[in-house]
Amino acid sequence: MKDLQLLVALDEYRSMQKAASHLFISQPAISQRLKTIENEWGQELFIRTSAGIVPTPSGEIVIAHAKLQLQAVQTTKDQLAMVDYHVAGSLKIGVSSVVAQYVLPTVLAEYMTTFPEVRIEMQTGLSEDLLKDVVHHHVTIVRGDEPLIGMAVQPWFTESLALVYKETGMTATEVLQQKPFLSFQTEPSYHVNVRKAILNQYNVWPERMLEVNNIGTCKALTLAGVGAAVLPACSVEDLDERYRVELIPNSERKTWVVFEKEYRQLPQVEAFLTMLEQQKANDSR
Repeated sequence: MKDLQLLVALDEYRSMQKAASHLFISQPAISQRLKTIENEWGQELFIRTSAGIVPTPSGEIVIAHAKLQLQAVQTTKDQLAMVDYHVAGSLKIGVSSVVAQYVLPTVLAEYMTTFPEVRIEMQTGLSEDLLKDVVHHHVTIVRGDEPLIGMAVQPWFTESLALVYKETGMTATEVLQQKPFLSFQTEPSYHVNVRKAILNQYNVWPERMLEVNNIGTCKALTLAGVGAAVLPACSVEDLDERYRVELIPNSERKTWVVFEKEYRQLPQVEAFLTMLEQQKANDSR
Protein backbone atom coordinates (compact mmCIF):
# COMPACT_ATOMS: atom_id res chain seq x y z
CA MET A 1 0.00 0.00 0.00
CA LYS A 2 2.77 2.46 0.94
CA ASP A 3 4.57 1.76 -2.34
CA LEU A 4 1.39 2.63 -4.26
CA GLN A 5 0.98 5.85 -2.28
CA LEU A 6 4.62 6.74 -2.94
CA LEU A 7 4.24 6.35 -6.71
CA VAL A 8 1.06 8.45 -6.78
CA ALA A 9 2.69 11.16 -4.65
CA LEU A 10 5.74 11.30 -6.92
CA ASP A 11 3.46 11.63 -9.94
CA GLU A 12 1.41 14.37 -8.29
CA TYR A 13 4.26 16.51 -6.97
CA ARG A 14 6.93 15.65 -9.57
CA SER A 15 9.49 16.32 -6.82
CA MET A 16 11.26 13.96 -4.42
CA GLN A 17 11.38 16.68 -1.76
CA LYS A 18 7.69 17.59 -1.96
CA ALA A 19 6.60 13.95 -2.07
CA ALA A 20 8.77 13.22 0.97
CA SER A 21 7.18 16.12 2.85
CA HIS A 22 3.69 14.93 1.89
CA LEU A 23 4.39 11.36 3.04
CA PHE A 24 6.32 12.42 6.17
CA ILE A 25 9.43 10.44 5.27
CA SER A 26 12.95 11.47 4.31
CA GLN A 27 14.02 12.18 0.76
CA PRO A 28 16.82 9.56 0.85
CA ALA A 29 14.27 6.98 2.00
CA ILE A 30 12.03 7.82 -0.97
CA SER A 31 14.94 7.55 -3.40
CA GLN A 32 15.94 4.16 -2.00
CA ARG A 33 12.38 2.87 -1.99
CA LEU A 34 11.84 4.01 -5.59
CA LYS A 35 14.93 2.09 -6.67
CA THR A 36 13.54 -1.02 -4.98
CA ILE A 37 10.15 -0.58 -6.69
CA GLU A 38 11.81 -0.08 -10.08
CA ASN A 39 13.87 -3.24 -9.55
CA GLU A 40 10.69 -5.16 -8.69
CA TRP A 41 9.00 -4.02 -11.90
CA GLY A 42 12.19 -4.33 -13.94
CA GLN A 43 11.58 -0.91 -15.44
CA GLU A 44 12.71 2.68 -14.90
CA LEU A 45 9.56 4.47 -13.73
CA PHE A 46 10.79 8.08 -13.44
CA ILE A 47 13.53 10.16 -15.02
CA ARG A 48 15.11 13.23 -13.42
CA THR A 49 15.08 16.56 -15.26
CA SER A 50 16.02 20.12 -14.30
CA ALA A 51 12.33 20.80 -13.65
CA GLY A 52 11.81 17.71 -11.47
CA ILE A 53 10.98 14.06 -12.01
CA VAL A 54 8.86 12.84 -14.92
CA PRO A 55 7.21 9.41 -15.36
CA THR A 56 8.50 7.21 -18.14
CA PRO A 57 5.95 5.42 -20.38
CA SER A 58 6.40 2.36 -18.14
CA GLY A 59 5.97 4.61 -15.12
CA GLU A 60 2.68 5.97 -16.42
CA ILE A 61 1.34 2.41 -16.70
CA VAL A 62 2.42 1.46 -13.17
CA ILE A 63 1.11 4.75 -11.72
CA ALA A 64 -2.29 4.17 -13.35
CA HIS A 65 -2.30 0.69 -11.78
CA ALA A 66 -1.39 2.21 -8.39
CA LYS A 67 -4.25 4.71 -8.57
CA LEU A 68 -6.75 1.96 -9.42
CA GLN A 69 -5.54 -0.17 -6.52
CA LEU A 70 -5.75 2.69 -4.04
CA GLN A 71 -9.23 3.58 -5.27
CA ALA A 72 -10.32 -0.05 -4.90
CA VAL A 73 -9.06 -0.08 -1.31
CA GLN A 74 -10.90 3.15 -0.53
CA THR A 75 -14.10 1.82 -2.10
CA THR A 76 -13.86 -1.27 0.09
CA LYS A 77 -13.33 0.87 3.19
CA ASP A 78 -16.39 2.96 2.27
CA GLN A 79 -18.48 -0.17 1.81
CA LEU A 80 -17.36 -1.52 5.18
CA ALA A 81 -18.23 1.80 6.83
CA MET A 82 -21.73 1.59 5.36
CA VAL A 83 -22.27 -1.82 7.01
CA ASP A 84 -22.08 -0.55 10.60
CA TYR A 85 -22.61 3.16 9.84
CA HIS A 86 -19.46 4.08 11.70
CA VAL A 87 -18.33 7.61 10.86
CA ALA A 88 -14.75 7.02 9.76
CA GLY A 89 -12.74 6.63 6.57
CA SER A 90 -11.87 9.50 4.24
CA LEU A 91 -13.83 12.55 3.17
CA LYS A 92 -12.66 14.15 -0.07
CA ILE A 93 -13.80 17.74 -0.48
CA GLY A 94 -13.33 20.16 -3.36
CA VAL A 95 -14.05 23.72 -2.29
CA SER A 96 -13.88 27.21 -3.74
CA SER A 97 -10.88 29.12 -2.39
CA VAL A 98 -13.04 31.92 -1.00
CA VAL A 99 -15.29 29.50 0.88
CA ALA A 100 -12.27 27.53 2.10
CA GLN A 101 -10.70 30.69 3.51
CA TYR A 102 -13.66 32.50 5.04
CA VAL A 103 -16.62 30.12 5.58
CA LEU A 104 -15.59 26.47 5.81
CA PRO A 105 -12.98 26.61 8.64
CA THR A 106 -15.55 26.76 11.46
CA VAL A 107 -17.63 23.95 9.94
CA LEU A 108 -14.58 21.82 9.30
CA ALA A 109 -13.21 22.36 12.80
CA GLU A 110 -16.51 21.24 14.34
CA TYR A 111 -16.70 18.24 12.01
CA MET A 112 -13.16 17.09 12.79
CA THR A 113 -13.78 17.48 16.53
CA THR A 114 -17.02 15.51 16.33
CA PHE A 115 -15.69 12.80 14.01
CA PRO A 116 -11.95 12.50 14.72
CA GLU A 117 -11.62 9.18 12.87
CA VAL A 118 -12.41 10.76 9.49
CA ARG A 119 -9.41 11.66 7.36
CA ILE A 120 -10.02 14.91 5.44
CA GLU A 121 -8.59 15.43 1.96
CA MET A 122 -9.35 18.90 0.62
CA GLN A 123 -8.64 20.49 -2.75
CA THR A 124 -9.16 24.24 -3.14
CA GLY A 125 -9.28 26.34 -6.29
CA LEU A 126 -11.54 28.09 -8.78
CA SER A 127 -15.07 26.73 -9.05
CA GLU A 128 -14.76 26.01 -12.76
CA ASP A 129 -11.63 23.90 -12.15
CA LEU A 130 -13.23 22.04 -9.24
CA LEU A 131 -16.22 21.10 -11.38
CA LYS A 132 -13.90 19.55 -13.94
CA ASP A 133 -12.53 17.32 -11.18
CA VAL A 134 -15.85 16.72 -9.41
CA VAL A 135 -15.76 12.92 -9.78
CA HIS A 136 -12.72 12.77 -7.49
CA HIS A 137 -14.54 14.36 -4.53
CA HIS A 138 -17.27 13.14 -2.23
CA VAL A 139 -18.53 16.73 -1.91
CA THR A 140 -17.71 19.77 -4.05
CA ILE A 141 -18.56 23.34 -2.95
CA VAL A 142 -18.61 25.96 -5.70
CA ARG A 143 -19.81 29.52 -6.24
CA GLY A 144 -21.64 31.31 -9.02
CA ASP A 145 -24.39 30.04 -11.28
CA GLU A 146 -26.06 26.73 -10.49
CA PRO A 147 -23.89 23.93 -11.90
CA LEU A 148 -25.57 22.04 -14.73
CA ILE A 149 -24.18 18.63 -13.91
CA GLY A 150 -25.60 15.13 -13.56
CA MET A 151 -25.35 15.09 -9.77
CA ALA A 152 -27.27 16.34 -6.76
CA VAL A 153 -26.91 20.13 -6.46
CA GLN A 154 -28.09 21.97 -3.34
CA PRO A 155 -27.87 25.69 -2.49
CA TRP A 156 -25.86 26.34 0.66
CA PHE A 157 -25.90 30.11 1.17
CA THR A 158 -26.35 33.38 -0.71
CA GLU A 159 -24.44 36.57 -0.01
CA SER A 160 -24.06 40.05 -1.47
CA LEU A 161 -20.97 41.68 -2.87
CA ALA A 162 -19.58 44.66 -0.97
CA LEU A 163 -17.60 47.70 -2.04
CA VAL A 164 -14.78 48.02 0.49
CA TYR A 165 -12.31 50.87 1.05
CA LYS A 166 -10.48 52.57 3.88
CA GLU A 167 -12.41 55.39 5.55
CA THR A 168 -10.91 58.74 4.51
CA GLY A 169 -14.01 60.93 4.25
CA MET A 170 -14.34 60.32 0.51
CA THR A 171 -17.57 59.04 -0.99
CA ALA A 172 -17.69 55.71 -2.80
CA THR A 173 -17.94 57.47 -6.16
CA GLU A 174 -14.91 59.64 -5.37
CA VAL A 175 -12.88 56.60 -4.34
CA LEU A 176 -13.80 54.77 -7.54
CA GLN A 177 -12.86 57.77 -9.64
CA GLN A 178 -9.64 58.75 -7.87
CA LYS A 179 -8.09 55.55 -6.55
CA PRO A 180 -7.10 52.26 -8.18
CA PHE A 181 -9.74 49.56 -8.32
CA LEU A 182 -8.35 46.31 -6.93
CA SER A 183 -9.41 42.89 -8.18
CA PHE A 184 -8.19 39.31 -7.83
CA GLN A 185 -7.94 36.33 -10.13
CA THR A 186 -11.13 34.30 -10.01
CA GLU A 187 -13.95 33.03 -12.24
CA PRO A 188 -14.85 35.28 -15.21
CA SER A 189 -18.48 35.31 -14.01
CA TYR A 190 -17.40 37.04 -10.80
CA HIS A 191 -15.79 39.89 -12.73
CA VAL A 192 -18.92 40.23 -14.86
CA ASN A 193 -21.04 40.49 -11.70
CA VAL A 194 -18.68 43.06 -10.20
CA ARG A 195 -18.73 45.31 -13.25
CA LYS A 196 -22.51 45.12 -13.48
CA ALA A 197 -22.92 45.84 -9.76
CA ILE A 198 -20.65 48.91 -9.81
CA LEU A 199 -22.21 50.43 -12.91
CA ASN A 200 -25.74 49.87 -11.62
CA GLN A 201 -25.04 51.25 -8.14
CA TYR A 202 -22.52 54.06 -8.77
CA ASN A 203 -22.82 54.73 -12.52
CA VAL A 204 -19.02 54.98 -12.86
CA TRP A 205 -16.22 52.63 -13.80
CA PRO A 206 -12.71 53.10 -12.38
CA GLU A 207 -10.00 54.29 -14.75
CA ARG A 208 -7.12 52.70 -12.86
CA MET A 209 -7.08 48.93 -12.27
CA LEU A 210 -4.78 46.68 -10.27
CA GLU A 211 -5.25 42.89 -10.38
CA VAL A 212 -3.52 40.59 -7.90
CA ASN A 213 -3.37 36.82 -7.70
CA ASN A 214 -5.71 36.09 -4.79
CA ILE A 215 -8.41 37.54 -2.56
CA GLY A 216 -6.15 37.66 0.51
CA THR A 217 -3.69 40.01 -1.20
CA CYS A 218 -6.55 42.06 -2.64
CA LYS A 219 -8.10 42.50 0.80
CA ALA A 220 -4.76 43.41 2.41
CA LEU A 221 -4.07 46.13 -0.17
CA THR A 222 -7.60 47.46 0.23
CA LEU A 223 -7.27 47.69 4.01
CA ALA A 224 -3.93 49.48 3.59
CA GLY A 225 -5.74 52.22 1.66
CA VAL A 226 -4.27 51.44 -1.77
CA GLY A 227 -7.70 51.52 -3.39
CA ALA A 228 -11.19 50.05 -3.38
CA ALA A 229 -12.34 46.52 -4.11
CA VAL A 230 -15.55 44.57 -4.46
CA LEU A 231 -15.32 41.56 -2.15
CA PRO A 232 -17.73 38.81 -1.04
CA ALA A 233 -19.54 39.79 2.16
CA CYS A 234 -18.20 36.68 3.92
CA SER A 235 -14.64 37.99 3.55
CA VAL A 236 -15.21 41.34 5.28
CA GLU A 237 -17.28 40.44 8.34
CA ASP A 238 -14.25 41.14 10.56
CA LEU A 239 -13.79 44.80 9.54
CA ASP A 240 -14.36 47.68 11.96
CA GLU A 241 -15.29 51.36 11.62
CA ARG A 242 -11.96 52.24 10.02
CA TYR A 243 -13.29 50.81 6.78
CA ARG A 244 -16.35 51.40 4.65
CA VAL A 245 -18.27 48.27 3.68
CA GLU A 246 -21.18 49.05 1.36
CA LEU A 247 -23.34 46.06 0.42
CA ILE A 248 -24.33 46.42 -3.23
CA PRO A 249 -28.04 45.81 -3.95
CA ASN A 250 -28.95 43.01 -6.38
CA SER A 251 -25.43 41.57 -6.36
CA GLU A 252 -26.21 38.27 -4.66
CA ARG A 253 -23.92 35.35 -5.37
CA LYS A 254 -24.83 31.75 -4.53
CA THR A 255 -22.74 28.92 -3.14
CA TRP A 256 -23.67 25.35 -4.13
CA VAL A 257 -22.99 21.89 -2.73
CA VAL A 258 -22.51 19.18 -5.37
CA PHE A 259 -22.36 15.42 -4.73
CA GLU A 260 -23.43 12.02 -6.02
CA LYS A 261 -26.72 11.04 -4.37
CA GLU A 262 -25.31 7.60 -3.59
CA TYR A 263 -22.57 9.16 -1.47
CA ARG A 264 -25.14 10.05 1.17
CA GLN A 265 -25.05 6.35 2.09
CA LEU A 266 -21.49 6.87 3.37
CA PRO A 267 -21.65 7.89 7.05
CA GLN A 268 -18.82 10.43 6.81
CA VAL A 269 -20.44 12.14 3.81
CA GLU A 270 -23.93 12.17 5.34
CA ALA A 271 -22.53 13.64 8.55
CA PHE A 272 -20.72 16.40 6.64
CA LEU A 273 -23.74 17.28 4.49
CA THR A 274 -25.94 17.33 7.59
CA MET A 275 -23.53 19.74 9.27
CA LEU A 276 -23.60 22.05 6.24
CA GLU A 277 -27.42 21.99 6.28
CA GLN A 278 -27.49 22.74 10.00
CA GLN A 279 -25.24 25.76 9.57
CA LYS A 280 -27.49 27.00 6.77
CA ALA A 281 -30.52 26.64 9.05
CA ASN A 282 -28.77 28.45 11.92
CA ASP A 283 -27.63 31.35 9.71
CA SER A 284 -31.16 31.83 8.34
CA ARG A 285 -32.64 32.41 11.81
